[in-house]
Amino acid sequence: MPDPRQSSEDIPRFDPYPAPAPEEVASESVGESVPIGLSPARELPANATDTVARVNPALNHTAEKIGTLLGTAVRIVKSMPQQLQAMPQNVSSMGERLREKGGELREDASEAARELRLNAEARIQQAREQARQYAYENPFHVIAGIAGLAFCAGIALRIWRSSLE
Repeated sequence: MPDPRQSSEDIPRFDPYPAPAPEEVASESVGESVPIGLSPARELPANATDTVARVNPALNHTAEKIGTLLGTAVRIVKSMPQQLQAMPQNVSSMGERLREKGGELREDASEAARELRLNAEARIQQAREQARQYAYENPFHVIAGIAGLAFCAGIALRIWRSSLE
């Protein structure tokens, strides 16, 4: 008799071949023909999948996740040719949308600049009018202010000139 296998960390504890689907196991127990690809030596008892599910539900859950991911990957790979054929159309439509958005942005920027210019012109006109009104109402204050500025400018020029000598 051969020696029994010993378990090791690098040898998996599960069968690497896929188990039959529960429907296949049920059909075998009824006595229908064996599905293609399954040999009678690989037959599982009717309650084998239930036993596996009860023994290790985490393994079952992980297997379901892997199956879902593989199905998603296959669907993505199958749709790749269609997506590649639609790529030039998508790129041209993106170019058109970018040109439209660029035109809209240019129009918005020019409108904002026009509004800012008009607003600045209105404020400058208002400041001129207020200065004219103040000078008309208080001429002596304006003359005194100009004289004070001229005196300060003269002192600053004298100090600057003396620092050069």
